[in-house]
Amino acid sequence: MLRFISDLIENSRGGQTLVHNGYMFRLKMGKEESRYWYCQKKDCPARINTKNDNITKASGIHNHMQDQTAISVAEMKSNMRKRVVKVLSRFHQSSLRWLPL
Repeated sequence: MLRFISDLIENSRGGQTLVHNGYMFRLKMGKEESRYWYCQKKDCPARINTKNDNITKASGIHNHMQDQTAISVAEMKSNMRKRVVKVLSRFHQSSLRWLPL
């Protein structure tokens, strides 16, 4: 049964974090359209496989509680990074207009 990915958040290294059912997953490996994700908690056995942004397989059971606070913080950080990049790119473009060639 294929299910759509719940949410992808840009992380601090420019990669993506998958959020599904209140848990966060890190990208382990990706080849073309297939991606393999593992739970963000290091000792948790939960895994997800996706293909073309659809979940094709979910395995393992989480050995910890959902952490909505961590998800909210990750989303907020991602949004802040996007805003900073947007503001800096505008600033950079406007400053280039004033530079003599």
